[in-house]
Amino acid sequence: MSSDVVGREAALASIRDFLAGVSAGATALVLEGEAGMGKTTLWAAGVAEAEALGLRVLQSRPAESETALSFSGVGDLLDAVLDEALAPLPDPQRRALSRALVLEEDDGPTLDRRAVGVAVLGALRSLAEATPVLVAIDDVQWLDAASSAALGYAARRLRAERIGVLTARRVPLESTLLAELSRSLPSERYTSVQVGPVDLTALHHVVHDHLGVALPRPFSPRCTRRPAGIRSTRSRSFECCSARESRSRQASRCPSLSRCRIWCMGDSSPYQRRVATSY
Repeated sequence: MSSDVVGREAALASIRDFLAGVSAGATALVLEGEAGMGKTTLWAAGVAEAEALGLRVLQSRPAESETALSFSGVGDLLDAVLDEALAPLPDPQRRALSRALVLEEDDGPTLDRRAVGVAVLGALRSLAEATPVLVAIDDVQWLDAASSAALGYAARRLRAERIGVLTARRVPLESTLLAELSRSLPSERYTSVQVGPVDLTALHHVVHDHLGVALPRPFSPRCTRRPAGIRSTRSRSFECCSARESRSRQASRCPSLSRCRIWCMGDSSPYQRRVATSY
């Protein structure tokens, strides 16, 4: 799995175990944590690993602005395999799913949402017959209600199918799809991974491995109390600042780093303190 993800060995191991279990039957893993904790980075690493293992990956990355767009999530998931997904479906199911995805004129009777759910289930089962399937949804809390209902209908009926569901959810927002998965799957087939701050030991390793230097003790606890995530590039230009200290004073007390950006939030303050580099 990606060596660019650091300080997340336990979460990466959980993702690897989850992917290894897809061939044994329906399973799900959700990455849960507050905004900025690195859930999407882990989710993307899981997607890349699934593709490397030969799984067929269906992806959706819904946004808050799209929550009112019916079936946009299902459309994203099936976009790359649409013809293959529709072909084996009986005519009523194919018509229902085609109407839901705006592939046909919507001038008939009211769309039968149950027929759409049956069609989504049939499409997933058909795709998984040839190759194990990973349904990957980032920011699942923003998945539109119609897609959540259709996928939830399918989730309640998954058993031995070689289908895995990998999602990331921002706490404390809820997801009806995840609620269905947690109720429907056996407890050993539903895994929740809590994504919290990168610990101080991992942070020291990142800085040392990239630069061969160690963070000074007064700096480390203050600026890494709740680090959300880490990404690095090659420039060595660095500054450290907070809402309570001037940039020049704080920068003079910090070592030069390899353009390593670390987001920190005070435990009770509304502002974000940032260890950042000049771009």
